Amino acid sequence: MKTINVQISEVEYNTFGFSKDNIPFSEFTDIIERQIARQALRSSVSLAETQGLSADELLVAHVNEVYKDEESSISPSLMLAQTEVIGSEDW
Repeated sequence: MKTINVQISEVEYNTFGFSKDNIPFSEFTDIIERQIARQALRSSVSLAETQGLSADELLVAHVNEVYKDEESSISPSLMLAQTEVIGSEDW
């Protein structure tokens, strides 16, 4: 097994929500992916709001679109995760 060291600022450490200094790579990638998803959702919500939609309307529209198609590849757990990110208090 190999070990890598990554240096980040205290602000980034807190922003990404790291809780310990040594973590498995899979946990590291999960944390980074969640932050990227949050950033993408913030951009989407911001764009939607400039077009006159609220975050709630955006979420409802998304849920309705996903469940229109029973063959949808988006799982209910992913929908829940997206809902949690959109409803996140850390915006």
